[in-house]
Amino acid sequence: MEKLTIKDRVNAMSFDTLTQEDFNFLVERALKSVRPASKSNKPTKAQLARLEKLDKVRNFVAEKGVVTCADVQYEFGISNQEAAHLLKDCDGLIKTPAKGKVKATWAVA
Repeated sequence: MEKLTIKDRVNAMSFDTLTQEDFNFLVERALKSVRPASKSNKPTKAQLARLEKLDKVRNFVAEKGVVTCADVQYEFGISNQEAAHLLKDCDGLIKTPAKGKVKATWAVA
């Protein structure tokens, strides 16, 4: 005898004449599909480190006034891509349009 999959069993059910056994099966499957709530709402070490970097970048921009992505890159010894992401994700910074070779500058709002 071929074993029925869960999908086959549910498709074979008629909801007009649902038996108690079928109802219990559906309830059991529904309960299994619900994930338990997260045990902790604390940020991870990586998230805390990123928040610390964002604070440092925000303070650096506030101190310098107007900076480019390259300025942040050289100050913190990070890649250009990471510097761009940090500047983009910092709250309270605004991006100004390009001037010549410099694609954009960032300043405190």
